[in-house]
Amino acid sequence: MVKSLQSTPVGEIKVSMPLAFNNNNAMSKLFTNFLKKTPQVKIDIHLSNRRTCLISEGIDMAFRLGPLVDSTMIARGLGVLTFTYVASPEYVEMNGLPDNPNDVINHTIIAMHDCKLLDDFRINEKIGDRVQINDFSLAKQMAMDGFGIAVLPVFMCVDEIREGILIPIQKECFQPTRHLNLVYTQSRHQPAHVRKFINHVVEETRPIPPWEIYVDDVFPSPHTMIPPHKNVDREPLLMQK
Repeated sequence: MVKSLQSTPVGEIKVSMPLAFNNNNAMSKLFTNFLKKTPQVKIDIHLSNRRTCLISEGIDMAFRLGPLVDSTMIARGLGVLTFTYVASPEYVEMNGLPDNPNDVINHTIIAMHDCKLLDDFRINEKIGDRVQINDFSLAKQMAMDGFGIAVLPVFMCVDEIREGILIPIQKECFQPTRHLNLVYTQSRHQPAHVRKFINHVVEETRPIPPWEIYVDDVFPSPHTMIPPHKNVDREPLLMQK
């Protein structure tokens, strides 16, 4: 209660977020700008695709992809994180690109541990049996080296797509999206430094979050009839079950 009444933010914030943000300048600036404004606050950041338990692990908040599954939590909507399937020109020249989800099994997929994006295709366990990793940076490099097809956040490969180093599959079914939320526990006596950081994140990501980038915005195609972002229904900015 005393901490919640402090006017000057003081203390440590423990944050968990997905590995999709292990190479994101926008997220880095989000933390850096806050720390510059609050010199008496420390932030402990944990990158993992594992769904952490905030209470038992002492985590103040988590950036999470997908719907809120715990009714004891509050989630603030932070827009949509977009992904794309990409491969190098060398790989495309030798193997082409899948035309539909059923064709994915005929390709080499660079799979991610604990990543549910491939589940959209409901393909059997042969998907990704050559390599599975838990780092998007390594998956991106292996795709650029021509090994196979990687599923990457669009913000992570904007320059490579524009320069032709990576070629995206420009079909809506190969451009999955996930809603991103900032999740934290309900508390009437939330510490001032935690409350201030939550407000900072929400303010800095309005009206359009920097990670909400679509393939059609980077690499427009006359064959794309309906941009995938036209079909994304935004979740409410404040959700509480």
